[in-house]
Amino acid sequence: TKRFMEEIITHLNSGDLWEIELYMVSNDNISMKPDDHTISMFSETYSLSVHSITLKEIIPYITDFPKDLSAKFITNSTSVMTYEINELSSSKSYLIKLSLAELIRITCSDKDIRVNTTSDHTNLRSKTLDTSLLFDNVRGYLGETTFNKNIVKTIKEDPNKFFMYNNGLTVTAKNIKAGPINGNKRFQCEINGFQIVNGGQTLRSIYKFCNEHFDEEKLVSAEILVRLFQTEADETLTNNIAEYTNSQNAISLMDLKSVNNFQIQIEAFLKSNDIHYVRKNGDMGDKDTDYEKRISMKRVSQIIYSSLGFPDRSINQTKALFGKYYDEIFSEDILSFNDLLTLINMHFEVIERYKESTYIGFEGKFLYVIYIKKLAPQKSLIECIELLEEFIVDYKKEDSISVARKLIQKGFKDYVEDKVNTEIQ
Repeated sequence: TKRFMEEIITHLNSGDLWEIELYMVSNDNISMKPDDHTISMFSETYSLSVHSITLKEIIPYITDFPKDLSAKFITNSTSVMTYEINELSSSKSYLIKLSLAELIRITCSDKDIRVNTTSDHTNLRSKTLDTSLLFDNVRGYLGETTFNKNIVKTIKEDPNKFFMYNNGLTVTAKNIKAGPINGNKRFQCEINGFQIVNGGQTLRSIYKFCNEHFDEEKLVSAEILVRLFQTEADETLTNNIAEYTNSQNAISLMDLKSVNNFQIQIEAFLKSNDIHYVRKNGDMGDKDTDYEKRISMKRVSQIIYSSLGFPDRSINQTKALFGKYYDEIFSEDILSFNDLLTLINMHFEVIERYKESTYIGFEGKFLYVIYIKKLAPQKSLIECIELLEEFIVDYKKEDSISVARKLIQKGFKDYVEDKVNTEIQ
């Protein structure tokens, strides 16, 4: 640092012209404002330009965002309907009827096959899905559910009716090049930077049939509706399409929030700390990463909300954590990633302390210990556990209320708060 400072001073004292730029890099969420008094004074005094780089700018460099993929296909013009927001818009979206064989071809991990519209469908038997296409999908694969089994069954037994039985896929693309060919009888399309934001279960089930019961004739005769939207580089629009199109189906609020940009940032940060953050059901994490710990998005929301003073709601109103309480829990302006990491590590430590004690521990108790620790930071976790166990015994001891029921009552939370505050005083 000293050597570079001396070099800067040497340049400033020379007769040459120099432009100086100050980069303030921080792992905080909020950057310093250019009009901050200290910054502006420093900038004017030394005639330099100031750049602030915070976690929001750093995250994209360490997050495993998928690479943009391209694909091409040709279909009959009668199988395509065009949609545009207004007549002056250059961006068009499409509703397209595609065969399952073509869908497999344009979504497989073989780049050459994806862009080769003359590719033979017989070579699809051993192809695998490029799972990076499902990065913006709100759910991981749920396995052999009744719904997924029925998809495979329909392809096997009634492929011609697949189009009527299935809701189809929703695809977003950064760029779409499309238009009629062969005297308007055929339609050619090239999609770049595309993501499948709705229909991941359907697509995986189609691949299951392809890999285990390959039948080219059935894959060609079975057709599916594909909604293709051009979103360009608008991440908010892509996320909104993912959320709103899935909102029409029986998908939990938690699954809908799993594609939120802030959740993706949390996942990347925790991954850098050897913690697997499970954003969506069925997510097994990066196969090449040896995680030290694993925690679900639901559990993290409970931990945060308990630390904010609501352990009772965290236990009793889990659906609301990703509904009316979501913005309060996952506030980008308030929630520090380092504080979040501290809370998560505390949660795991509470579990270990309970295992070492003579008390029986479960999730509701773990959340209350975190709450007590926030009220009395000077207390050790063991002391917080002992206080909680004492409060559980003393609270309404004349009533035959189970421990689990006590924990969900606001009256018990208020009792704990009063007792801890009295103890501190």
